[in-house]
Amino acid sequence: MSAVQHSAAVRSRPLISDWRHLVTSAAWTALVAFVVVAVLLAVRRLAGAIAHPIPGPMLFPLATGIAMASVLVRLWLIPQTRSPARGSTGDWLVLAVPSLALVVLLVALFTPGTSLPAALAALLFAAVIEGLFWRHIAVMLRPRETASRPSPEIVPERVEEFGEEESYPPNLLQQIVRTRQGSGEAIHAVLRAEFQPGEQVQVLHVAFCPPLADAPQLEAFAVGDLSADVKVTSAYNFGARLEVQLELPSTEATSVLVEVTSR
Repeated sequence: MSAVQHSAAVRSRPLISDWRHLVTSAAWTALVAFVVVAVLLAVRRLAGAIAHPIPGPMLFPLATGIAMASVLVRLWLIPQTRSPARGSTGDWLVLAVPSLALVVLLVALFTPGTSLPAALAALLFAAVIEGLFWRHIAVMLRPRETASRPSPEIVPERVEEFGEEESYPPNLLQQIVRTRQGSGEAIHAVLRAEFQPGEQVQVLHVAFCPPLADAPQLEAFAVGDLSADVKVTSAYNFGARLEVQLELPSTEATSVLVEVTSR
């Protein structure tokens, strides 16, 4: 197969990023539609157009299903926005407005004659689902707010060359250095996120073996000239998960070095 035929065959294959963009577009549409429907139902409820109560057996699964769908859509969209710790007002509205819309929607569904036990159960489970979502956001914020770039005395000597991609081997995929610091340990890891043409987001995992005594406070950032946003989406004593997002989808195969540090 010639180089031209191979290139055409690669372009003809559906890319994973194409499906990701399609699902992301559908998620944005669903989120906007959810808020609009909640407002319209509230207006109709105030106008007296909604008078017949929803049967109790239907109210509970309906309310919990709506709450779960709202949370799942926002969880999908979080990687497409900036980290909440650094996000703009618009990024925060993406997270908060659906919560308000859920309250408005549930209130609109409760009419005179609605079963009180069913209404209380629906509100309780919807509140639990929303609470778990915001707890997840709080966990995401914690490392970003408390972690800071490590000072020279708590990281290996090798870290003195922060931000110099040329200081690492060109074929480096992953390197982890653990040093004893008082009663705990400090982490310095270097990972490479590899992007194929059309891809914009990559997920990296780093394992701590043996596990640390406690979950570390991590900070991650891209090294080199290629601009990328790096987020620590979860950090545990046995490992961490990171998301690396380019400003625009890659037009060719490329890679980004990521440094991860901890206190």
